[in-house]
Amino acid sequence: MTVVAEILGMVQRKELPLGSALPNETDLCARFQASRTRVREAVKYLQGKGFLRVEHGRGTWIEPLERWDLLDADLWLTALKVGNRAKLISNLVEVRRILEIRTAALASENRSSEQLQSLEDDLVVMEAALAEHNTAAYNRTSRRFHDHLAIATGNMLLLRITEALAQRLDLTKQFSDDSREDLHHSFKEHRAIFSAVKTETRRSLGSHITASSGFRTERPRPGKRPRYRCLAPTARFHRRKRTLCERGKTSGNAMARAQNSSWLLK
Repeated sequence: MTVVAEILGMVQRKELPLGSALPNETDLCARFQASRTRVREAVKYLQGKGFLRVEHGRGTWIEPLERWDLLDADLWLTALKVGNRAKLISNLVEVRRILEIRTAALASENRSSEQLQSLEDDLVVMEAALAEHNTAAYNRTSRRFHDHLAIATGNMLLLRITEALAQRLDLTKQFSDDSREDLHHSFKEHRAIFSAVKTETRRSLGSHITASSGFRTERPRPGKRPRYRCLAPTARFHRRKRTLCERGKTSGNAMARAQNSSWLLK
């Protein structure tokens, strides 16, 4: 076992609470039967991951969860064991849903017929696994479905992010058992994603994105497109502001009111 794993194990077993000081270098070397070089490398690695805070001449402390790099698999697993597990899992599901909606929108635009067929083949395998209540096969194919969905977007960075989230979900599953009802609900969601990628236009998918991403919409007048309230002035807003001021078409007070309302100018 590596020194990094040993230190994380001490935290997972709650021998070292969050915020507590790490034993000094000499004690760690003796405990793990490791050289000073290996201990220092482990501390430096965990410091880079936001897990440890090093103050030279004073000591080393375990950082709070908010500072950890939770995209690291080992730190995510440690967080599930010592943190608020329900909240962490809820956060993960929220991120997955937000990303999934946008991924489906991109895939609907960029997918090929072969990629669509791959998604459909995955659904067939998942349905068979569901009928047999083969959870392992279902989860394995579900992960492949999401990989194929990300590939269909043509965005390789998105694929890497999807893989990272899938790995966190796999680690999370060891803390809960998927019931038959959970799997049926999951399959319905997969089928809805496939239907969206196959048949829906970008505009209709955009409405799903809006509904799930927390943006507030104003009720549109008949024949008008809905207006989306932006959380902050955009670069386009500022360009429009400068143009209007240069032309003398608006006063500073009027622009201040416009900025406070933060409408996304079309």
